[in-house]
Amino acid sequence: MPREDGDKELQILGAFAHGLAEAGQFERAVTVQREVVDIHRAAGGPGGCPSPDGVVWSLLDLAIYLDLAGQTDASLEIERNALQFKRRMAAADPRRLPGLAIWLAGVSLRFADTGRRQEAGKLLDEAIAACDLLPPEGDRGNSGFHQAVQAALFARSGARDERISGGRTTPIGVSPDPRALQPVLGVSFHRWSFSVRQAYRAGREAIDDAISAAGDRSALDPAQLAEVGTLLRRRNIRQSVAFDCIPQQFTEKAIPALAESVALERQLLAACPNNGPGRLIRSLTDQAIGQMCAGANSTAGETLREAHDLSAAQDGPN
Repeated sequence: MPREDGDKELQILGAFAHGLAEAGQFERAVTVQREVVDIHRAAGGPGGCPSPDGVVWSLLDLAIYLDLAGQTDASLEIERNALQFKRRMAAADPRRLPGLAIWLAGVSLRFADTGRRQEAGKLLDEAIAACDLLPPEGDRGNSGFHQAVQAALFARSGARDERISGGRTTPIGVSPDPRALQPVLGVSFHRWSFSVRQAYRAGREAIDDAISAAGDRSALDPAQLAEVGTLLRRRNIRQSVAFDCIPQQFTEKAIPALAESVALERQLLAACPNNGPGRLIRSLTDQAIGQMCAGANSTAGETLREAHDLSAAQDGPN
């Protein structure tokens, strides 16, 4: 098949897979997306090499659809496969190293959320090593791309807090319409909206009101602190998905918001140490990703080290 026909086929199949997912037909979306992955892998002709970017993005779409279909183990295996490609890409082109560090940190959250804390810790360790290879202050020339990757990672990590399932009360700021839970084209980076909806911006106002209504946080009990902490993180995720600004504005707005979440999670851990540091690890990892997006690589490395040390202490000796 001529290349232009192959490209057109990929576009049609990719759009079809996304449309199926948007309609809630996740199993069918997985089937179609596997065909997209196979075409990308076979691209290049005899003796040629497939485009690593095409393979990675198609694998990540497949991981998302598998996750939405409830196939967590298969989704994580695809995620590991995609990471292997991203590592090779960064090794071949050091300019891709910041993106790899951001992705490693973000993906660690997903592994931690599925109970694979030791694997999450290894990904954090690898993200720290990548940060150490970067200059203390990074070039912001690619900041828009990095912020888009942050938004996609945050949306995936926070999807569980956004979904309505198992008789759970509708979260503040979320539309109860079941269709609002499906992927929405064009809201987030690439096609990775998965539970990000057109009402995302409107929902932030309700979240802001609930945070303000909590009042003085020093007077809150642990359950109330945890609720506010979840709201803060959901607001950070929504702001990141909606963010479209110059790097200086990101530094002035997003970074302080991430630091606020870390401060609250420290307060919560001090009040309830027996609950473990999982929430603080998540908040620190969020903060480090934002710091890398802002080019503060040295600071991000220090933040990730704290998250990694907390994770190692939580797991104990092997």
